[in-house]
Amino acid sequence: MAARPRQIVLCDRSASRARALARFLEHDSGVDVMGIFSSLGELLAGIEGLEPDLIAIDLETIGAGGGSAIEQIMRERPVPILVLGARAGETSERLSEALAAGALEAIPWDRLRLDEPQGVWATALRSRVKRLASLRLKRRDGGEGQGAPAPPRAWRRPGMT
Repeated sequence: MAARPRQIVLCDRSASRARALARFLEHDSGVDVMGIFSSLGELLAGIEGLEPDLIAIDLETIGAGGGSAIEQIMRERPVPILVLGARAGETSERLSEALAAGALEAIPWDRLRLDEPQGVWATALRSRVKRLASLRLKRRDGGEGQGAPAPPRAWRRPGMT
């Protein structure tokens, strides 16, 4: 018996890039893109009737205040969140805010070779997405079901206060 496909929701202000990403991900029968939203507001309103296994959000679409939207998702309907954007090795305040708010991972757009869906890198990336989508998060309040992990603590060198 085959496992059910992982249900993915995409949020990207670029409709053409979102469609290309959906085709890229669905090259694997274990992935089903069940919705594409063009803004965080649209995502927050439209996700109510959906139960995705993973939400992939474009970093530029997050914009200012994206951390609070991610916190809202994690509080109301905790689900693994993948942030797409930035360039390899680049960090930004927006990316740091998204990860601190509960996003689990970030993948730079320049590592996504959407034009090479058959390549080794593409297969590895889809496997990574499916692994993230298979995570079941625990609630912070100890309730049943999925929930957000506790926010990471800031790293400090020994001896710092």
